[in-house]
Amino acid sequence: MVSSIEYLFLLAVAVLIGKVVLLSFVVAPILAKALERESFGVVVRRLFPAYYAVGMGAAAAGIASVLVLGILQETNVTRLLAASIWLSGLSI
Repeated sequence: MVSSIEYLFLLAVAVLIGKVVLLSFVVAPILAKALERESFGVVVRRLFPAYYAVGMGAAAAGIASVLVLGILQETNVTRLLAASIWLSGLSI
C-alpha cells in the first residue's frame, strides 16, 4: 500500500515536470515556427486550459499522496515541506 502511494507521489512529480518541459521546449517552439502569430495565439489559448488541468491534477495527486503517507507512516519535516510545496503549486 505504501509503495503504491509513494509511486503516485513520484508520478505526480514526473507529470508536473514533464508537462512544463514538453510545452516549453518542444511544443511552443514548434508551434511558434510553424504558425502565424494569430494562429499561434488561438492554439495556445485552446491548449492552456488542458495544460493547467493536468498540472492541477498532478498537484492534487501529489498533495493527496503526501497526506496519506503522513497518515499511514509518520508526519515529519520532509513530508510537511512536500505538502507545503504541493499546496503552493496548487494555489498558483
